[in-house]
Amino acid sequence: MGVVKVDIIAKEITLELFDDICGTYTAKPGTITCLAMPILKAEYVAPLQTRKSDGCGTAIYAGKEDKRPVDGNLTAIKLVDNSSRVCEDVLRNLAEVTVVSQTAGMGGPATKKVVKASTERAF
Repeated sequence: MGVVKVDIIAKEITLELFDDICGTYTAKPGTITCLAMPILKAEYVAPLQTRKSDGCGTAIYAGKEDKRPVDGNLTAIKLVDNSSRVCEDVLRNLAEVTVVSQTAGMGGPATKKVVKASTERAF
C-alpha cells in the first residue's frame, strides 16, 4: 500500500509505502476491519522538478534529488496521474508511480531499488 503526495507549494513529491494488514486505506469509510494501524515501511522524497500535462488531461510529475557526487545517494520519483483523463483509450490505470532509489555503500556494496506501483480503475 502506498500514498503519493505532490506538494505544489513546497515543490516536493513524496511516496510513502505502508504495510497495511487491516486494509485501513482501502476500506469503505466507517468500516473497521481491525485495530492495527498501517506501518510506514519506506518513504521517498524528492524536490518536484517538472509538472506537465498532455492533451488528454494526464498530469505527469517528476522529482529528483541527486547527491551522488556528495554522499552517493539518488532519489527519483515519477508520477503519471490519469484521474482527470478525458480521452477514451485502453489506459486502465489511474496513477502510476516509479521510484528509483540508490544508496551509497558506506563501506559495503551500493544498493539500487526500483519501485513501480499503479492503481487500477474499476470498470
